[in-house]
Amino acid sequence: GTARKCTDRRQIPGSVSFVPSVAGLIIAGEVIKDIAGIR
Repeated sequence: GTARKCTDRRQIPGSVSFVPSVAGLIIAGEVIKDIAGIR
């Protein structure tokens, strides 16, 4: 039981830390598009 809990806890932070990086890249892409559009 404890082994499964440890694996579950390790998998959750990995996915959570992976999402913000992808969101950051998407936001950065939108910002670049906005700057290019303004120029």
